[in-house]
Amino acid sequence: MAHCPRFPCITYLLHIQALISGVHKKSDNAGRVLFPSGNWSAGLLSTYVERPFLDRTALVNCLEYTLSLNSSINIKGIVLGSSIQTDEEKSNGSGIWDNISYATADNRWSYNMTLIHFDDRVDINDMGYMQRNDFEMMMIRGQYNQLKGPGFKGSCENNDKFLRS
Repeated sequence: MAHCPRFPCITYLLHIQALISGVHKKSDNAGRVLFPSGNWSAGLLSTYVERPFLDRTALVNCLEYTLSLNSSINIKGIVLGSSIQTDEEKSNGSGIWDNISYATADNRWSYNMTLIHFDDRVDINDMGYMQRNDFEMMMIRGQYNQLKGPGFKGSCENNDKFLRS
């Protein structure tokens, strides 16, 4: 990810791929803008894919954000929506991914909570890869790091996952 201090970072990518001697064409477009600040950033990512040989278009928009409340608490997230259109139907879906992390000042203890929700119609596979839709997960992780001590430097962690599908 590009680092853009104190000013918006704008990226636009255009890729057109010809298949089978130029008879069937696919058009991939992606654009991203990122607004960084001292302890936060927000960005938008948009992709548009045309597949004429499948009579399919796909538009995906994402809002991404990060926030550092202090040196110990960080929040990251993505809210996304997809719109897929074929000759037969139009499908709109949405999803969210959030991560909240906390670490003690000495980094001995750290905690992390991840929340994921993808509805049954979200589809980002035209320009990315998604294992599945219609998915919800909450994962909570606690970790103890042994920072000093004779003979052992390591960590002990516990993960709990709660899934619904």
